[in-house]
This record gives sequence, C-alpha cells and structure tokens, in this order.
Amino acid sequence: MEAIEFCKSDFLYMLNELNKYAIENDVKDVWINHNTMCGWIELTHFSDSYEYGNRDIHISLRHDSHESAYEKYEYMMSIMKDGALI
Repeated sequence: MEAIEFCKSDFLYMLNELNKYAIENDVKDVWINHNTMCGWIELTHFSDSYEYGNRDIHISLRHDSHESAYEKYEYMMSIMKDGALI
C-alpha cells in the first residue's frame, strides 16, 4: 500500500481545527504558532510541571508523513482538551 502524502490541505485543515477549538473553548496555557510559507505548526503548552515552564510539539509539512502529522495533531488536541502533558 502506498503512503499517503501529507499535503497543504491537510496542513491547513489541522491549523484551522486547532485554532477553532482553542478559541471556541477558551483554552488556557496553550500557544499555537504557525508559518504557512515554511509549512509548520507549533503548539506550546505552559505548565509548572515542565522543568523550564513549557514544552512544544511541531508539525512540519516538509518533514512529517501523513501518519505522523495526524498523530501529532491528535496529540495536540488531547493537550487542549485534557490538559495532557507533552
């Protein structure tokens, strides 16, 4: 079976859904940053549980596969929904 390519429409869908969830649910302690020119999304989670106060996770249009990007996306959503640590 061929690997599914991670494309810009997937990337934009993820970015839209992350931002939409964060806004609609007034998510605290999370910062979502992106660069559509370079093709990356970064979610930073702030918590006293981390040694330096925050940790982040990245999705890259160039470096992630379709599968790894969606795994990271689901993980980002769980961080916002459940307050899971990175």
